[in-house]
Amino acid sequence: SLDINIIHTVLLCILPARLGDVCYPFLLNKNLNIIISHSFVNLLVLRLYDFMVSAILFLLSTITLSINTADKLILQKTALFLFIITICIFGAIKYFSLVHFIPKKYRNKSVRMKRIIGILCQLQEGFHAINIVDHIILFIMTCIKWILSIGVIYFIFKSLNMDILATETILVTTGMSLVVALPIQAIGGFGITEAAMALLLGLIGYATDVAVTYSLATRFIWLAMPLSVGIIWLLLRNTVLRNSTDQTK
Repeated sequence: SLDINIIHTVLLCILPARLGDVCYPFLLNKNLNIIISHSFVNLLVLRLYDFMVSAILFLLSTITLSINTADKLILQKTALFLFIITICIFGAIKYFSLVHFIPKKYRNKSVRMKRIIGILCQLQEGFHAINIVDHIILFIMTCIKWILSIGVIYFIFKSLNMDILATETILVTTGMSLVVALPIQAIGGFGITEAAMALLLGLIGYATDVAVTYSLATRFIWLAMPLSVGIIWLLLRNTVLRNSTDQTK
């Protein structure tokens, strides 16, 4: 699991347009023998909770902050829209998991159709495997993850001598995440992430040139951490995995 998470995080940093997420199901399949369709379900549910929690935190931060009323309304409408989209996707998933596909009905159909039906059935199995307790745990752990991530960004801002509040950090961090969720960015989200951060810093009172400078500095520090961990892991990986295999035996 540690191997998968480190490699996945590094791939997100170095590959464009969220291709690191595309690799995630294959990592689960190779390392934990989880079939691709179930791995895809795993990734989809994780990302949906990420999106939902970030939208909620983004909305709460806009409510508590004193910024331009027009800008605040735009941000709040955007957060509500994204939250509603997430709920609708969860609803569609729930409906999909309740629909019964009968493979026998398609026994005389083409090989391609039977293969599609098989994949759909596997996806249903993956959604059924996640029960209500799992969903509650996933939501709680996602909230904890976001608290830690926001804390890291907050201390990065403070190390750059930025006069910024915790609530403002929540706005910037979650706003960046919502933008990066769009698969239109370059390597590791570089470019659009900095533009989003600079825009959000501008909304809370920073001049454009200062906001761009801080966003670039924060981005490089933020990328340095997973890349450093990835390099260290590559040096230790074979030894750690070999020892883990020996202990299992």
